[in-house]
Amino acid sequence: MTRGNLNFVYQEWGSAPQTLYQYWNGDQCPSGLRDVYNVLAWLKEEKKLTKEGFIKWINKNYDNNIPTKITHPAIYYDAGNFITDYSYLFESNSVMVWNWGELLFDGDLKGFIKWIKEQ
Repeated sequence: MTRGNLNFVYQEWGSAPQTLYQYWNGDQCPSGLRDVYNVLAWLKEEKKLTKEGFIKWINKNYDNNIPTKITHPAIYYDAGNFITDYSYLFESNSVMVWNWGELLFDGDLKGFIKWIKEQ
């Protein structure tokens, strides 16, 4: 089983950036996110990533969970300070992916879709 941090960073007019967060234990490697948790279905629906789309994707694919707000993205460590295998950071039109703290991908939405299809 691979553990993962799923982060979505957004900023509303006049406020500081905020992070929606979901931790999950189970097949959170890129191919698992693609094949089991249907990340491509969500990404293809949106030209620009939104917090509403992120919430809908998490709710649909992660046992009806709703992401929680945290103060900053959880990268490498989860919100409880435990090490995780993968961390994903989604933000409007960019995506970053880490495995054990090593940056695997950093690019735009179109590049991420291409990258995850290749995994």
